[in-house]
Amino acid sequence: MYATPAVLAMLACCELWKEAEIAVDIKTTLDVPDQIFRQAKARAALRGISLREFVTEAIQEKVSSSPSSRFSRVEPPWMGGRGASGS
Repeated sequence: MYATPAVLAMLACCELWKEAEIAVDIKTTLDVPDQIFRQAKARAALRGISLREFVTEAIQEKVSSSPSSRFSRVEPPWMGGRGASGS
């Protein structure tokens, strides 16, 4: 993958922010199914928090939880025990 100088500079800044433990807010756009959006907005309102806070908490919970077994490094059956070692 090719990275432009601007992208490389941005990545360098991100590394500096991580090292300095500076909080950086990122704006993004997500496509969320209407039903889920309505449920999230309603739950946020019931808790008296903004949708932004609700979504941030939900993402934080997901990334902080222990990795599920579905993401663990399991060899697919078609590998037949060969894996990365090539044996």
